[in-house]
Amino acid sequence: MDAPSDAVRRRRIALALAFVALLLPLATGAATAQSVQGASGTVVVEEGETVDGIDGVAGTVVVRGTVDGDLSGAAGSIRIAETGRVAGDVQAAAGTIVVDGAVGGSVEAGAGAFELTEAGRIDGSLDVGAGSITV
Repeated sequence: MDAPSDAVRRRRIALALAFVALLLPLATGAATAQSVQGASGTVVVEEGETVDGIDGVAGTVVVRGTVDGDLSGAAGSIRIAETGRVAGDVQAAAGTIVVDGAVGGSVEAGAGAFELTEAGRIDGSLDVGAGSITV
């Protein structure tokens, strides 16, 4: 039997990479019972759901449930809904943070917009480097 040509090998590699790329989002969805890491997408912690922590990049994070640890994001938006609770710290760089729920730790925002609504509560300190602040 002849060895596959370079073109056939390249097609097989491309097909394998495409297959992995399609299955990768399914693997991150299974991790929601522990900690969640996401890039360029939407992570939602639904009401009644609990995760250990969240690390997001260039995406949207919505917390309606509970984050037992820290929540961090870069170049995206973070919204802690009225039913949401983050037990640890919230850290964001170059994005938007809206707190309607409760943060047990501190909130640090490097640049971007920060809003604390009437229903929102931060038990720790608030440190916003640059951008707009609405309280």
